[in-house]
Amino acid sequence: MNVGNLSPSQLVLNVEINERGRKFGKKVDLRGGLKDALTRDAEKIAKDIGEKIFGKETNPSKVRQYYQVIVRLRDKLKSDSGNASVWNEFYMLKPKAQYDFNRKVINSVFQKFISEAVDKIDSKEDFERFALFFEAVVGFFPKNTAQ
Repeated sequence: MNVGNLSPSQLVLNVEINERGRKFGKKVDLRGGLKDALTRDAEKIAKDIGEKIFGKETNPSKVRQYYQVIVRLRDKLKSDSGNASVWNEFYMLKPKAQYDFNRKVINSVFQKFISEAVDKIDSKEDFERFALFFEAVVGFFPKNTAQ
């Protein structure tokens, strides 16, 4: 996807990151230029998603599963942006992430990442920006999350 061709957006995600053993919120601005979001922010979030936090680490295959859903939905939205079933499947990612968190297959950082995206995204343009950002996060995701 060509970053320069994306429409303007109002999307700002509030994600949880860890710094020196402490959790705090970070705003990831996906509204204008995406350089910082696709590089520095995506790398930090990927690292935190891969870390073991309070005894929970995110299973790498789960991250890929969520990303594959986003890619599939993005492709469907390109062909029919008014399709309610596409949006409903996207909205279901929030309860699925909570379920996976409760089962201890994802950590709180990833659960909140997905939850925040579902809460904030309400347009095709925002969805495309999020899909691009998620792709960058997956690209930076650690190969081996074992501690």
